[in-house]
Amino acid sequence: MAELLVPQLVLVLCSLELSRGATRNDCPSACFCDAEGQYVSCVGDGTWRVPQDLPGSSERLELRNFAVDVLAPRVLEGVAALRELKLQQSQTRRVEDGALSTLALLQRLDLSQNLLENLTSGSFRGLQQLKYLDLSSNRLVHVDGAFADLGNLEQLNLRGNLLTQLSTYTFTGLHRIQYLNLDSNLISSLEVGAFQYLANLAHLILSNNPLTSLSRLDFFGSRLQYIDASHNSIEELPPNSFPGLSNLEQLFLQRNQIRTIADCAFCDLSKLKTLDLQANQIEILSSEAFRNLSSLVLLDVSQNP
Repeated sequence: MAELLVPQLVLVLCSLELSRGATRNDCPSACFCDAEGQYVSCVGDGTWRVPQDLPGSSERLELRNFAVDVLAPRVLEGVAALRELKLQQSQTRRVEDGALSTLALLQRLDLSQNLLENLTSGSFRGLQQLKYLDLSSNRLVHVDGAFADLGNLEQLNLRGNLLTQLSTYTFTGLHRIQYLNLDSNLISSLEVGAFQYLANLAHLILSNNPLTSLSRLDFFGSRLQYIDASHNSIEELPPNSFPGLSNLEQLFLQRNQIRTIADCAFCDLSKLKTLDLQANQIEILSSEAFRNLSSLVLLDVSQNP
């Protein structure tokens, strides 16, 4: 009986090796593929087109340093099973409407380090399952309405773009967003209600912008716990500067140009634990400036006159 089992075992092992070998042979020459063809990583030379024979079983696809001036539907044909897509450093200037609509299962999308300038309401059509979107290090100047179909998005990174203002239409549709990074843009104005749709936002980064005031922040009923507005040009904090932020725990305002802090400037922040005001122009602090900060653990006012 044992003698009969040995040839069968050898046959099974041979079949397995042939199957694995076939998967490797299906991998494009510019790419690395895992044994199952579910993870594919491709690197170009800056002039190559994206390979057209990508494994249909791909669930994670990384494309770097290709020539993709326009992201059109044909660029990603045959990879409808994707859960994660990275297309970086590929000189991409535009996303055609519906270019990603066949990727209905996509949950993570990274288009960072490209040359994107504008996004439209059709740029992310069909991506209802998307939870993470990285658009950092592009040249975006206009994104109003671009996220309207992304109702399940939880994290959005817009760091290092050329955005100058935020309107009531900028973040339309982002009902589940929890993390928003706007660091290193050119944002100088916030339209009243710009964040009105972001009821679940917990983490907001506005650092390294030319903002002169936070008076238009409108977060009534907000779940925000963290705000970084450091390295801006904020000059003063009037009374009740942060209305509606009763859940805020960390506030970073270092390296602005703050000269005056009014009485009760932080009165709405009863849960605040960390307040960083270092490296501003504060000369005089009223005894009432920090009223109601009963939960405060760390206060930094160093490097002020």
